[in-house]
Amino acid sequence: MTEEDLMKWLKNCRNCWLKDTEQFGFGVSDRQWPDGWAEYRQELRDLPQKIASGEIDAPVFNAEKNIPEFSWPEQPQSFIDLQ
Repeated sequence: MTEEDLMKWLKNCRNCWLKDTEQFGFGVSDRQWPDGWAEYRQELRDLPQKIASGEIDAPVFNAEKNIPEFSWPEQPQSFIDLQ
């Protein structure tokens, strides 16, 4: 996978995580989300910029496992409990 492919993968995964969290706060602005959700969602939105600035590491392709690897932001505990 190229660096461009890895960033597309990251953005697709990030968009899925954002969509998954929307179901728990439908109709609520980010300022009203409980239990760290607003911060988590902002961290997800900021990933491409943080990678571009070198603040966090970009995803890498693990050829041995044939999958991309990335250290995602930690989900709020309230989200983990709902799954």
